[in-house]
This record gives sequence, C-alpha cells and structure tokens, in this order.
Amino acid sequence: MDYSLSLLLLLTTISSVSTGQFPTAQMIKEWVDQMQKDLITLTDTSSGIQNLKQIYHRHRTHFSVEFNNATQLVATAAGNIEKLLNNRSQALKVSVI
Repeated sequence: MDYSLSLLLLLTTISSVSTGQFPTAQMIKEWVDQMQKDLITLTDTSSGIQNLKQIYHRHRTHFSVEFNNATQLVATAAGNIEKLLNNRSQALKVSVI
C-alpha cells in the first residue's frame, strides 16, 4: 500500500471522529495496527524480499548456509585491507624514487 492510500485511510478514519471528541484508545490502537501492517507491506515490496525468497527456493540446491566467526571475518578483512594499503604505499614510494 503506498503512502497516499495510507494517508487517505488515516484521514478518513480521523474525519469520522466528531469535532471536539478525542479518539479512543481502541481507535488509536487500530490506526497503529493498520499503519504497522502497511509499513511491513511497503517494506517487503520495496526491498524485494519476496523475490529473493523465490529465487532462493528455486535455486536452493546451489546455496549452502554455513556458520561463521564474525570476529575472524572482520580480522581477516582488516588484515587484507592493511596489506593492500601497505602495498600501495610501497608502490608509491618506489614510483617517487
């Protein structure tokens, strides 16, 4: 559901409350629940998560899920970046000399 439709729904609901009468807790809860549903739908649609799920299920045999050590991955990446920067630094020193 797009923003304009959600806004229209909200305004329609609010306009049904008579002037001077504050919405009840139940009405506010219903609005919040509807906005939450709309936000989840919008997020799912915009992110393409459903398409990714379909692709995964269609090609499941080509994928594997493995556990990893996040600390080790970060350390390895940091080491690789440090080596790359060191190599570039050395190359610049050689080209200047």
